[in-house]
Amino acid sequence: MKYLNTIFLVVAVILTCNIGHAETKHKEVDDIHRYIMGDSRDTDNNNRVFIPGMSNNQKVLERLEEEQRVQQARTSESFTGYGSDIKVVGESWDQCVIYAKRVTGITRSLGYAGTIKPQTQEAKIGAIALEWNHASVVIADYGDSIRVKEANYYRGRITERTIPKSRVRGYIIT
Repeated sequence: MKYLNTIFLVVAVILTCNIGHAETKHKEVDDIHRYIMGDSRDTDNNNRVFIPGMSNNQKVLERLEEEQRVQQARTSESFTGYGSDIKVVGESWDQCVIYAKRVTGITRSLGYAGTIKPQTQEAKIGAIALEWNHASVVIADYGDSIRVKEANYYRGRITERTIPKSRVRGYIIT
């Protein structure tokens, strides 16, 4: 109860700071107080219960904002445009090669994704797949296609997607 009274006092001070509209603000403070503490005129004494955390509306808005950020990332310059069953699985601001090296444990310098010379044309799980200007880590081999995990396909995101092997120019084996 002390917590609610403190909230009421803070709200009252904030709302009544505007002296030119003190009468209106006083009514607003009374309305807020009645909402929080309940109206003494209520016969069934329905006090409000406040549960800390995000409301359902806030959660929906946050989800929509995240979807909008992903959609904007899809149209940014790092989007290569190939693949299917694309899933955002995390967040990383690493460049694609740096992320692939970290995941596979490679410590030697590889260079830019578009200039790395492939070691093999054979896909293996755990290898770095080299598209024309992008690098990713092979996590599954489906015959004609592979599943990769990568950073910066969508800017600032870690994604998984399935790409045809014909889109890959070669692989780096760890």
